[in-house]
Amino acid sequence: VFEGYNLVGTIKGAADLKLSELNLHTGDPATGLVAGNNLNDADNLILINPDSTTTTCFYSDYPGFEGWFDASFSSAEIVIIASGTPFFIHRKASRGLFHWSIPEE
Repeated sequence: VFEGYNLVGTIKGAADLKLSELNLHTGDPATGLVAGNNLNDADNLILINPDSTTTTCFYSDYPGFEGWFDASFSSAEIVIIASGTPFFIHRKASRGLFHWSIPEE
């Protein structure tokens, strides 16, 4: 995953996965998404909905509110990524790259 927008997904996945099961946030910016207090501070995961709208999620590291949230700060812990679904990762500038692979099923 490079700086900027990256088209990735669960193309070869055999099962639906929750955001937390994708292993995108590891707590280490060298191996996963960078957390932040909001969408502007954190790296973003952008889902394309069936109606062509998008849902943007980020991993919050704000004390007492750690976990996956969407742009309206609603919990996204139960968001399911269907098998075979593409999505975007927006890796913010000056964070370097990290290697991600779909979790084994």
